[in-house]
Amino acid sequence: MITVNGSGICTGTLINNCASNGTPYFLTANHCLPGNLNVSTWVFRFNWDSPSCTQNQNGPTNQTVSGATVLANSAGSDVGLLQLNSTPPSSYNVYYSGWDKSASFPTNQTAIHHPAGDVKKISFDNNPATQSTYGGASTWRIATWEDGTTEPGSSGSGLWDQNHRLIGQLYGGDATCSNNVNDHYGRFDISYPILQTWLGSCGNTVNGYDPNVAAFALDAQLLSLSGISGSSCSSSRTPLITVRNAGTTALTSCTVNWSVTNGPSGSVPWTGNLASGATVQLAVGTITLPDGIGTFTASVTAPNGGTDQNAVNNQATSAAIYGSISVTLNLTLDRYGDETSWEVRNGTTVIASGGPYTRATSNGAYPQAPITICVPIGCHDLVISDSYGDGLCCSFGNGAYTLINALGSTLASGASFTTTSSTNFCVTVANQVQLAAKVFLEGPYDNSNTLMFDSLRVAGLIPPQEPYTALGFALVGDGGETAQAGVFNTTGNNAIVDWVLLELRSGSPAYTVVATRAALLQRDGDVVDMNGTSPVQFGIAPGSYHVAIRHRNHMGAMTLNAIALSATSTTVDFRSTGTATYGTQAQRTIGANNVLWAGNVMNDGQLKYTGQENDRDPILARIGGSVATNTTAGYFVEDVNMDGSTRYTGNRNDRDVILVNIGGSVATNTRVEQLP
Repeated sequence: MITVNGSGICTGTLINNCASNGTPYFLTANHCLPGNLNVSTWVFRFNWDSPSCTQNQNGPTNQTVSGATVLANSAGSDVGLLQLNSTPPSSYNVYYSGWDKSASFPTNQTAIHHPAGDVKKISFDNNPATQSTYGGASTWRIATWEDGTTEPGSSGSGLWDQNHRLIGQLYGGDATCSNNVNDHYGRFDISYPILQTWLGSCGNTVNGYDPNVAAFALDAQLLSLSGISGSSCSSSRTPLITVRNAGTTALTSCTVNWSVTNGPSGSVPWTGNLASGATVQLAVGTITLPDGIGTFTASVTAPNGGTDQNAVNNQATSAAIYGSISVTLNLTLDRYGDETSWEVRNGTTVIASGGPYTRATSNGAYPQAPITICVPIGCHDLVISDSYGDGLCCSFGNGAYTLINALGSTLASGASFTTTSSTNFCVTVANQVQLAAKVFLEGPYDNSNTLMFDSLRVAGLIPPQEPYTALGFALVGDGGETAQAGVFNTTGNNAIVDWVLLELRSGSPAYTVVATRAALLQRDGDVVDMNGTSPVQFGIAPGSYHVAIRHRNHMGAMTLNAIALSATSTTVDFRSTGTATYGTQAQRTIGANNVLWAGNVMNDGQLKYTGQENDRDPILARIGGSVATNTTAGYFVEDVNMDGSTRYTGNRNDRDVILVNIGGSVATNTRVEQLP
């Protein structure tokens, strides 16, 4: 299907040439072409068909190729031949149609098309087509469709004979959903002389070309990607990668490598037994996207431990969109809501869309519930469309629309237009806040050099994804943050010690948590974002917030005063004894610095050495529960000093620090976390 400004305008067909070499020639109708023949902004959507015949559903919208060049066109058969700017990826599993230029009369015909931009439809004519003229063009005439019909939007679609070869493309006629008669297709035999330069000379007929037919013994194909195009309001995705054995030899192993633009990356090894033509779906797991319109790229390598003999089908990509900035569309419809739709776009990429809506029984204004849209930092287009061409206002009701940001400022608005109203708007980091927090954790702190040990990193124990969701911490607005590739390779003062959790809270008396972000902690105390260096960004409006910092086995602390946060990075140094904190003795002072109290293994807001739900017994349980001298290596909350090994007794054990922190002598004492 051909789309312009997000709407399907015509249909076309990938067509084979005499060389059967997969050159992306695309046949459509001349009357579909713009007057200036500039199709560089056209988008060609493939596999726009329903996944089920029993219930009509929309297919995938991400299998597209952008831009093309007009090679030849003629009104004499209403034909246009284009060459796409890029070859459709092998994962699209496209087929290049064969053709017949002999002018032989077919015995029956089949049409495949996208009526009114809808998912793929197929129409059948069981009687021979006749030759005719229509609008000055030489055509094949379909008198009556026995099954199906065409509509506007079907223009340019192919007509195939009983031998499955293309013989024409739809020009026009009288057919509609209620009138399945009299369609005219520009004749391919009339078109061929002007197409011959590109299609070649090789007889009257050419069969179709399937670029995915097995031609190599060892050929692992990355067939498709799914799970990437989720809501732009969520940074989490759970990609599924489908690998196909496109070779003739059974596939027993391979590795899929994947990456996200400016984001995480990884690999998925696979072993099994995949017959020729069979597929297997590999799960990446949950990943976190960075803000922006990026690309998820996956490639399959090392089939059966060897070299792939056909590397051209080893890679697939998909748009990966996450918007950290929230905007709100307030939409009031007129009576004819079924004519109204909208999109937020970045170039040809659709970030969010909605409509059409319900038609009302009488004229009037019909406000819709506010629509929250999440967009990446940058500039985008809000496009409001009316299929009838009379906008939202005013004959049938005073409809209108307004797009506002989190601060209530208007980004776009309108009511009176014809078919389309398009407004460019920008959202910047000014709608976010940046926080450069600093903190020391008592467990790994070394007062001799005022740094923390990075033993967990050295041992390769720090998980790539934040641990707080799994531990049951209450998160607001985020979760699933994933460190970027290579972050844990940094050594020295900026080496990563562990994950921490930042909270922004409202003022007294409630101190409500309004935003959270998991972040990474460096040895020198800097708290940084997923790239391991930048201040932490929150998708929240600038303002004054109490800043709290928490850790999975330390007691949290919060600033006494609200801190003014904005797009300019603000430093909040919990290490400094001059930073006022909420409560009494919220942190422990060691030398000249403050550190968070260690030992809150139970994460219940208090340190206890004895009694019910104390923090000591879980340490003993972690090492086995009976032999006190045992040790257990791993990433555990019971590893209070964070050296990668849980110990109950002996040097550098994890139990004694709890006793020290409740007073050091009276075992029944407790210490309460100073968070409201």
